[in-house]
Amino acid sequence: MLALFAVLLPVTCRACAVCGGATDEHIVEASNSVLWALLGLVMFVFAATAATIWFLWKKAHTPIPAHLALIESLSSEEATAD
Repeated sequence: MLALFAVLLPVTCRACAVCGGATDEHIVEASNSVLWALLGLVMFVFAATAATIWFLWKKAHTPIPAHLALIESLSSEEATAD
């Protein structure tokens, strides 16, 4: 029903000024700048996600410092003695 309605309904489609072949250089330059800014934002999000994953992976594979290992071994011995 919805497809039939969409086919029978006359719709006028208009492209934006840039896609429609605008002759104004300022509009074309502005839209290109916006596209590059959005691509940069997407790349920043991907890079931040990758950096977070790398940081967590590095942190998970770092050995425990000697003073913390000593404290953990003393606590576990006291827990088993009780």
